[in-house]
Amino acid sequence: MATLFDEIEFNPKKNTELKIVPKGKEVLSKEQQEFNRLTKSIQKSEQDIILKEEALNRMLEYHGKTVALQEREHCRILVDFCKEIDVKTTEFKLSKKTKEMVTEIIEEFLDEAFVHLEVTDDLEKLHKKWCENEPQEVSAFEKGMTNRMFASMFADMFGVDIDVDFNDFDPTDPEQVRKIEEQLRSKFEEQKATTKTKKKTKRQLEIENKQKAEEELKSKNIRSVYISLSKLLHPDFETDEDLKQQKEEVMKQVTAAYENKDLSTLLRLELEWGLKTHENLTELSEQKLKIFIQVLKERRQELNHELRMLYVHPRFQPIAEVSFRSEKGALNELTKQAKAIELNNRMTEKNKNIFSTLNSKKEISAFISELYDSVFDDYDFW
Repeated sequence: MATLFDEIEFNPKKNTELKIVPKGKEVLSKEQQEFNRLTKSIQKSEQDIILKEEALNRMLEYHGKTVALQEREHCRILVDFCKEIDVKTTEFKLSKKTKEMVTEIIEEFLDEAFVHLEVTDDLEKLHKKWCENEPQEVSAFEKGMTNRMFASMFADMFGVDIDVDFNDFDPTDPEQVRKIEEQLRSKFEEQKATTKTKKKTKRQLEIENKQKAEEELKSKNIRSVYISLSKLLHPDFETDEDLKQQKEEVMKQVTAAYENKDLSTLLRLELEWGLKTHENLTELSEQKLKIFIQVLKERRQELNHELRMLYVHPRFQPIAEVSFRSEKGALNELTKQAKAIELNNRMTEKNKNIFSTLNSKKEISAFISELYDSVFDDYDFW
C-alpha cells in the first residue's frame, strides 16, 4: 500500500507547521478545515502546558521563599513556646484543670510544628511527655484530606473510584503508576461488562459498527505506516552522526508503537517526520485525512488531560489553592498569606516572651487559661 512517505525526501530543517493550504482558488473541504483547526488547537495546548508548568514552578519557588519560610518560622516559635511552657509548668504545682489545658496546648502546637519540622530526639521526648499519639501520627488528618482530594479528582475525571494511598504516591515511579492504570482498566472493564448485559439500542449498535469499521481501517494502516517510517528513519542510511543518533531514538518509539498496535503514535510520528510541506498535506487522501483527524482529536484530549493533571500534581500541592489563578494573582495571594503568617509570628513570639517573664502560679495559670481560649475558641489573643 502506498503511503505518505513515498517519494518524500526527509529534511528536518523544513517548516514543521502542519497546515493545509488550498491550491489557487480552491476551497478547503470540511475535513481539511477541521485538520487545520485541530493542529492549531494542539499547538496552542502544547504551548499552554509549557507556559503553565513554568508559571507553576515560579509560583512554587516564590511560595518556598515566602509562605513556606514563614510557616517554618512559625513552627520554630511554637516549639520554643512548648519548651518554655514545659519548663514553667514543671517549676510550679498547677491545678489539674490547668495541666489538662497545658497538655492540649502543647499537643496542638507540636502537631502543627511537626508538619514542617523534623522530629528530633528532644522534640520526640517532649512530645512523649505531654501527648498520647506518636509524632509520626500527627498529620493523619492532613493525610486523610490529601487522600480524599485526589480520590475525588480521579472520580471526577474518570468516573470511577480507585483504592490508592495518594500520600505515598510517587508519579515518577513506573510501578505505582502501573498499579493505578491497572485499577482504572479493571474498573472500566467492570463498567463495560455491566453495559453489555443491557439490550443495546439501534443508535448504540450503529455507533459500535462505526467504531469497529474505524478500528479495522486503523489496523490496515499500522503495518504500512510502520514500514514507511522504518525506511525513512533507518539509521544505517544516514551519514550525519547527529541525525543518525536522533533517528535511532525515534525508531525505538516507532518499534514500540508498532508492537503495541498504537496507530495514534505512529501517525503522530508520520506527521512530525514525513509531512514537512504544505504540498504533501494538501495531497492527503480523504481516507487518510479522516484517520489523521481522529488521531489529532485523541492527541488534543491527551493534552487537555495533561493540563488538568498539572494542577493536581503532588509536586504543586503546596500552591494548590492558588494554582488556578493567573500568575500575578497567585503571587499577590501568596504575598498576603506570607505577610499574615509573619504578623502572627511576631505576636506569637511576643506572647512567648511575656510568658517567659511570669514568676507566679497565679500569673501562669491565668496566662494558660487565656492561651487555651485563643487556641481552641478563636479568641483574639494573638
